[in-house]
Amino acid sequence: MIMRAPGQVWLLAVILLVSGNAALADASLRAIDNAIATSDYDYALELIDTQLALNREDTALRLRRARVLGYRGEFDAALKSLNELQREYPQDVDHVFARAQLLTRQGRDGEAIDDLRRAVALAPDYEEVWQLRYTLLTRQLDESAEFELQELLQEVAIRFPRAEWWRPAATDSAPQWTILVGAGHENLSNDAPSWNRQFVEVSREQHATGRYRIGLSRDERFGNSDLSVRLSGDYLLAPDWSAGADITLISDPDFQPELNYSGYVGRSLKEGWVVNLRYRRREYETATVSSTTGVVEKYVGDFRIAYALGLSHLHGTSDSPNHSLAMNWYYSDRSSIGLTLNTGKETEAVGPGQVLETEVRGVSLSGRRKLSDRFDLQWWLGLHDQGDIYRRQFLGMAVSIRL
Repeated sequence: MIMRAPGQVWLLAVILLVSGNAALADASLRAIDNAIATSDYDYALELIDTQLALNREDTALRLRRARVLGYRGEFDAALKSLNELQREYPQDVDHVFARAQLLTRQGRDGEAIDDLRRAVALAPDYEEVWQLRYTLLTRQLDESAEFELQELLQEVAIRFPRAEWWRPAATDSAPQWTILVGAGHENLSNDAPSWNRQFVEVSREQHATGRYRIGLSRDERFGNSDLSVRLSGDYLLAPDWSAGADITLISDPDFQPELNYSGYVGRSLKEGWVVNLRYRRREYETATVSSTTGVVEKYVGDFRIAYALGLSHLHGTSDSPNHSLAMNWYYSDRSSIGLTLNTGKETEAVGPGQVLETEVRGVSLSGRRKLSDRFDLQWWLGLHDQGDIYRRQFLGMAVSIRL
């Protein structure tokens, strides 16, 4: 029989107790994870709460509890728990990633993308973080997201060269064709004749390359009508550069310019900033108008705000400034709503053969709504004061069909 000193007995007891508790804790975590894997969230929450009663500071249990609350649809409670974990452990990437996953399930893509940017900074080689960020960026519509996606693709090609999730499927390389059909009506004050417009446009979009359009429209103003053809294209020159141009041709116009063309260049900057510079020229039978517009955009989560400063020049006169402020909310996939305010001076055809510079101000609402995988609805309405000449009240609607 081996005799042990009292100190050795106590030490052995402590070791056995700690080992037993560790084994019990491991078994409890396995039971919790199995309950989660089988979607038995009630049982998982019961097991987690039992363990947390013994140790309220166990971060692994607290993280699992927040995830389970999210799986149960208790989004506010889950988000509160994750926010607390982030405040206590700001450098823990798992807490940031879990919050991004929760926001994704709620359809709050913009906020989730912001969290994923933080997660990438904390753990640059965390592949699941990059994968979710890629998934969210591919379903955004704004220009800034497209630039960010191109930067991401370049980075993941270096970090995860053997991964397949970021490589476009064979079907993704095929161009996307879309038809847009719509009409608009504008009611003018001072007993002026109404304006009407009908149009159809066919576009071809090549993923990560650009978009090309051809459109035909009929515009009716002042009792006359013009038929025009418009050609345009937008191109991705580099991960953070884009450019585009368009030209509108009209044969023997009654009130529109004989030649109307424009071009722009844009760049995506850090932190959701985008800048654009556009030049436009309109050549009427009796006058020529050129304009230059600079635009600064900021994307924050699902929101966009843009300010534009334009200088319009009616040849033979001085430059005239104009301003616009636009705010957009991208509230779900292919769905958005926006408000635009504008003021300043504008050069416009106010009648056949009459191209004048006038003080203007206006407000408009516009939106886009996804109806199905193939159909979208677009709409717009607003007011536009053309000096003292007339006020235009306008509205319109269009349907786009993805072929």
